[in-house]
Amino acid sequence: MKTRLVPILIAAIILCLFSFPTMSKVEANTWYVNPPEGGDGQGSDATGDGSLGNPWLTIQHAIDNASVQNGHTIIVMNGTAQEQITVNKQLTINSQNGANNTTVQTPTSSNSAFIVTANYVTITGFTTVGPGNYGILLNSVESCNILNNTCTNSSYGISLNSSNNNTISNNICNSNSSFGIDCVGSSSNNTISNNTCNSNSSGLRSNSSNINNISNNTVNSNDYDGIQLSSQDNRSEEHTSELQSHSFISYAVFCLKKKN
Repeated sequence: MKTRLVPILIAAIILCLFSFPTMSKVEANTWYVNPPEGGDGQGSDATGDGSLGNPWLTIQHAIDNASVQNGHTIIVMNGTAQEQITVNKQLTINSQNGANNTTVQTPTSSNSAFIVTANYVTITGFTTVGPGNYGILLNSVESCNILNNTCTNSSYGISLNSSNNNTISNNICNSNSSFGIDCVGSSSNNTISNNTCNSNSSGLRSNSSNINNISNNTVNSNDYDGIQLSSQDNRSEEHTSELQSHSFISYAVFCLKKKN
């Protein structure tokens, strides 16, 4: 009888070894944050472990945690996070239920909601609210995706500084005191599409930045320029960013280029 049980036990052990690590790996790659004011309680940085049942309180704590590594995902539950978030790992940071339910508010006027300093970052489904410098700042990064966010009441809604090959799509950048979307510092090969930039000082700017695809954006009721293209690139008389299929209401396009 014992001899017949041995193969069965060995088979069961092998099955466990191949099945459970795979499941644990999937679960371990996703972490949860539950900020205050979401109506579903809140997490704890002191006692939480980042699981769905015991989430952390702040997004920055999740990013800084040693267990959170490049390629992982952070899910932020309903609520309002008052913090400046520096994303220095290659992460996907998503709200659980979209921008209407998850807000990041800058603590002071000198802060920004998200400052991205790592490549391959995705930020999806947040409302960022000032006062602050930037709703979302991409600073010297590549291959990031900024999607389906609402950025309002900051100096700049979304800004790219010396950042290349990024996608800025389906965002709403309204009521910012400077630009809704700003692409500066020789930022190149970015796709800026299907965004709405309304009621800012100016809607969208590409300054000293080339080979960007700017398409299908709606730019309405801004105080000054709808879309501003200004270039100091002496290699060409024509600005190399592309403009396609935009909807304008008042103050359409201002272009300034420096010729040889």
